[in-house]
Amino acid sequence: MPRVKMQRLTEEERLDSIAAETSKIIRVAMVQRDIPYVIDLAGMIGMGHSTLAAKMKSGYWTQKDLCRLITVLKIPPEDAVKMLGVRL
Repeated sequence: MPRVKMQRLTEEERLDSIAAETSKIIRVAMVQRDIPYVIDLAGMIGMGHSTLAAKMKSGYWTQKDLCRLITVLKIPPEDAVKMLGVRL
């Protein structure tokens, strides 16, 4: 078999990938829980809506923020692991 070099993601690309996946998981959970707007979710987790929107774009979440989101949105463990960037 021919040898193939596997492309490795840079740290920045890896973090961007996790941020995109986290945003997707949050939006899916919002739909499943019938939460139509980010402003509604922000009120539920005790965060300003502009802060929440900015964090969804940038992916700069604290562990406390993620724990609140996981609890409020009842995100399944397999998705919670993805949000934390853990590889199984």
